[in-house]
Amino acid sequence: MLRTVIGGSMARIGIFGMGNWGTALAKIWSEDGHTVIGWTIENDVYESLMMESINHK
Repeated sequence: MLRTVIGGSMARIGIFGMGNWGTALAKIWSEDGHTVIGWTIENDVYESLMMESINHK
């Protein structure tokens, strides 16, 4: 399982599954200043989020 940390300082939010819905929620909440931790089992999703901040899936 891979983990990604995105964002700032307000709430700490965890998202299991970084598919379309999880990625959208992570983006919205991190832009609002929350710390978002996302988990995925898909290496290609993890790499695209870390390298480009985009979920290509």
